[in-house]
Amino acid sequence: MGTAAAGAVMLGAVAGAKSLAPHITVAGKKMDIPVAAPALAAGIPSTWDYTADVVVVGNGGAGASSAISAYDSGATVLILEKAPKGLDGGNTGVSGGASGIFTPLTDMITIANMACYGLIPLDVVTAFCTQATALPAWLTSLGATTQLAPRTAGVPPSLYAAYVSPDLNMNNMTIAVPAFSYPTKTQPTGSMGWGSDLFAFLDNCRVSRGIPILYETPATQLIQNPLTREVIGVVATTWTGQGINVRANKGVILACGGYEYNPEMYSNFAAEQPRTEYQAFAGSPYNTGDGVTMAQQVGAKLWHMKKRDIPFLAAKVASQEIGVGVRLGSIGKGCSGATTKPIIYVNRKGQRFMNEYFSTGHQDSTEPYDDFFEGWQAVEGYDYCDWPNIPFYAIFDSTTMKSGPLPNDTKLSGYWVIHNLYSWSPDNSAELAQGWIVSADTPKDLGAKITCRDFYGNIVGMDPVGLDATVTAWNAACAAGVDNAFGRPAKTLHPFVTPPFYAVELCECPVNTDAGPARDKYSRTLGVNNMPIPRLYNAGELGSMWGVLYWGGGNVPEALGMGRVAGAHAAGLPSWI
Repeated sequence: MGTAAAGAVMLGAVAGAKSLAPHITVAGKKMDIPVAAPALAAGIPSTWDYTADVVVVGNGGAGASSAISAYDSGATVLILEKAPKGLDGGNTGVSGGASGIFTPLTDMITIANMACYGLIPLDVVTAFCTQATALPAWLTSLGATTQLAPRTAGVPPSLYAAYVSPDLNMNNMTIAVPAFSYPTKTQPTGSMGWGSDLFAFLDNCRVSRGIPILYETPATQLIQNPLTREVIGVVATTWTGQGINVRANKGVILACGGYEYNPEMYSNFAAEQPRTEYQAFAGSPYNTGDGVTMAQQVGAKLWHMKKRDIPFLAAKVASQEIGVGVRLGSIGKGCSGATTKPIIYVNRKGQRFMNEYFSTGHQDSTEPYDDFFEGWQAVEGYDYCDWPNIPFYAIFDSTTMKSGPLPNDTKLSGYWVIHNLYSWSPDNSAELAQGWIVSADTPKDLGAKITCRDFYGNIVGMDPVGLDATVTAWNAACAAGVDNAFGRPAKTLHPFVTPPFYAVELCECPVNTDAGPARDKYSRTLGVNNMPIPRLYNAGELGSMWGVLYWGGGNVPEALGMGRVAGAHAAGLPSWI
């Protein structure tokens, strides 16, 4: 047997192994066949199908960074990815790709600690901030071009203004390959979104190192030495349905995202209201909580499990049929819809129930948090056991319909249709034909055509008289320039004047969950006794430290920075075998 080069893995001579060939990518590295490992204790496999020093579960921003870091530290690496090739990338691949970094470092630590409300150990916060500020240099060393653009943080200045130095300099770091001028960019990868370019760059770094990846091979269980509690491998299932044992000589890194697409887990931990069918998610549909379950099975401690990212709004029926949240860029504050087009939100009685002009996404640091959350409370209807404002609908006229696709803010929303699984029609006509949008010549007829289920699942229709009265009242408010009902700003009061009229059912659309196994400053997974579980790490969205307040541009630098930490630390361990 030859010695495997760094980055290569060893493929065991097992039945069906050759059938994996189309689903494994290796660039320029030899794949050796090892001698089967002996069973050291009860529960440890006597044979292994694959072997590497470091096994990474998940090929998103955290997984790719972990793998690159472990490889560059001298370890052999294998990545297991649940998604098919081309749909990997995790939530980094469908993110804005930006990293919120601030200088000096001491101020960034202060702000991050306050954003975590002091609930995360300070050494963990410090490790993140240190890695985040080092991120531009690391990416540059890999061949990327980074760009710094001034931007306020996604954290209210009132939270930290009295606690930072006069030298505080806030920047938003945006990375792409090739470089582009913020905020305008080209689409070199052919996909939508800055994060897709960032992930494409990281994945190219993986390929150039010959780090192999098994696609459509979800990890299902960690292999733990029952005597030492060391995590020494992973059980996975291949695309053919074959179970395989993957040995990790030094460590396993869980970088497989959150649980947003696990309805039971989401309902138990994060949902403000328990009916998850009224939720869609803008992140990767492969984030089904696998890392949470596997970590629990070996005794991991979980933290801030209720944490989800701030919701956007999505087209409910379209999202359900496509399988991923379709964020509507033309509806809501921060997008063009609420400021320049006639759009209102109504409940099943056809009545407005809120000021529609509120942020429908990541928190705007210039907007009071109380105003922001009042919007979501109105949507969710906290005061009623019937949740009367769910379902709810965007109502608009031909002015909005003809102004372009509803997900029309291509700079910041189009990419939420993950990896172009669906291409929205330029004039919304295809979606109208599919029934995702309902139309009628008058508001009353529109109300009569809308059929929905109430919160208990009963089929009900919208009150057509109520909708007609609401549109009449809205047009009167627009003519007067004053919204006495909900106080919407005058600049957003645009009347309905051009039939036909349209409706699209909306739902909340969070991006991700920042929850999972607790970790220390080395990204080691902590057990229920607060001690590291030997040879187990977690990075990225899985177990993110952002458990209280969303940090604008915080997920990407945490994924990349703490992924680097996990990879290097795991590579530095002595082999257990």
